[in-house]
Amino acid sequence: MDYLLIWLNYNFGTSPSEFLITFVCVGAFYFTLKTTLVDTEISYLAVKFSPEFRRTMFWVLILCCLSVISQGAIVDVKEEFARDVAGGIGYLIGAYIALVIFPILITYFIRLFFPLFKWIHNKTQ
Repeated sequence: MDYLLIWLNYNFGTSPSEFLITFVCVGAFYFTLKTTLVDTEISYLAVKFSPEFRRTMFWVLILCCLSVISQGAIVDVKEEFARDVAGGIGYLIGAYIALVIFPILITYFIRLFFPLFKWIHNKTQ
C-alpha cells in the first residue's frame, strides 16, 4: 500500500489542489480524445470509422491512457512546464497527437490480425 501512495504523490502531487487540478486535466484529456475518436455525433473524424472499429478503439484508447498515466507521463509534462512554458506546451501538443495516432494504429493491427488468426485457427482444425 505504501508504494501506491508514493506513486500517487509523485504523479498527482502532494496537496489536494494539485491532485484535483491534475485529475481534472487528465479527465479532460481523456474525454477530448474519446470525443475526437469515438463519438460520431460531434466528431468529423469518428464518422470515418465503422462501429466495430470505434468499439475496439474505445478499449484501446482506455488501455493507452492507463499505460501513459502509469508510466509517468504526467511527471514528464510537469517537468517540461517547469523548465519552459513554451516547451511544455509543445510537449503536450506532441503527446496529444501521439495519443490520437497510436490508438488508431493499434486498433488497425488488432482488427487486421485477429480475423487472420481466426482463419488460420479454423484451417488448422
